[in-house]
Amino acid sequence: MPVKELFYNRKPEAGEKLMELLKEEPADYDLNIMLGWLYLKEEELKKAEDCVSTALRAAPGDPLASFISAEINCRNGKKDEAKEFYLAVISNSKEKELKALAYSSLSTLYTELEDQKNALACIKLAREISPDNREFKRKQYLMEYYSESSKGTWINDVQDHMQRARECITEMNYDIAILILKKIAQLNPDEIASYVLLGELYMSAKDFSESERWL
Repeated sequence: MPVKELFYNRKPEAGEKLMELLKEEPADYDLNIMLGWLYLKEEELKKAEDCVSTALRAAPGDPLASFISAEINCRNGKKDEAKEFYLAVISNSKEKELKALAYSSLSTLYTELEDQKNALACIKLAREISPDNREFKRKQYLMEYYSESSKGTWINDVQDHMQRARECITEMNYDIAILILKKIAQLNPDEIASYVLLGELYMSAKDFSESERWL
């Protein structure tokens, strides 16, 4: 089986095969990228960094190598360096999904830096690229739920938030749906539909006392 097939199918022997091939071609971009990604997943960060640094020497500014470098720096606590690598991915990548992933990861980084404004802006940009990505949607809704700056939208755009809650229910993101509906009920006590949906969700979960509270 070719080494790339081993890698993409996550076969355990992929790492061993990659190391064998790397001895013959130590500067090969593809081999270093694949092995660097495997090392990252195994939390062997120094080995991952060595491989990706070699890949970047072979292909300076490469978006995929930059993304892996950003992930390594995040895990090493080097947030400023990670931020620069994520921004390089966003600037240089022609692959929409990789760019969206970089925006999402940068959003998480901004959250850790307590920069909620940029965190929310980045996850919104990720969703513009990949609107159907459930994880991006989940992150955005959670950020907006906890963001004081978005409080006005919960009052002025009630139906938009109700629609979000219904989408979450359809996608079985029930915990997010409940958060959204409770926020609507808290800030818009006359929005009866939020009470009904909450009651139905708790009834489905067989939490009858909580269901009765809302219905």
